[in-house]
Order: sequence, then structure tokens, then C-alpha cells
Amino acid sequence: MKFFVPFSKNKQQAFEVYDGIVKFNKEQLGREIINRKIYSIYYKHDNKYFTAKVGDQEPRTGEIVVAILESDILFYICTPNRGVVRGEPRQFQALCLLLKGFFIFYSKKKDF
Repeated sequence: MKFFVPFSKNKQQAFEVYDGIVKFNKEQLGREIINRKIYSIYYKHDNKYFTAKVGDQEPRTGEIVVAILESDILFYICTPNRGVVRGEPRQFQALCLLLKGFFIFYSKKKDF
């Protein structure tokens, strides 16, 4: 799967937008962002399971997922109003990730 950012005109713009999203969220959250481009995240919230994919609507807000970021303890789903143009992104612990076409079962918690 090739890297992309929704609404970008070309690959160069996609990388520039992504770098801007990372910088904005590092400043907002006061956390380092791990340099890993994530396409999809499967997570649990209020005892319900959800999947968010870059380029698709975020299931709980209906907004397009522009990027999914990772810090040392959490993952961040960035949409235009949550982590891209304004506001903080949605924050979750992942159950699994989709990286380069392969599902990776993943947890930042040891008791998961």
C-alpha cells in the first residue's frame, strides 16, 4: 500500500501535510510522535469495537480520517476538526494495526 494523505494533490504535498499534522500534534499534546505511518487501527471504546482507516469516515464522528499517529502510550486518529486543522485528535489504545497490508496485533499495555 502506498502512503497517501486524503485531499493531497500529489506525493510531495502528502508528505508536507503529514509532517505538518505531526508537528501540530506534538505541540498540542506535548508528546513525541513515533515515525510510523499507520493506515488502519482497530480499537475498543465504551465496550464497542471500531476500525478507522485513513481516507475513510471515522466511525464515531463521520469525518474523514486524515492520519493515524502513534506516541509511546497512545494512538491518535486525526480528522479535519480533531488534530489536523484544530483541536486534539481522538486518543485510543489499539487492539491491532494495519501496516503495509498486514495486520499486527499490538498493545501498549502489558495486561492487554
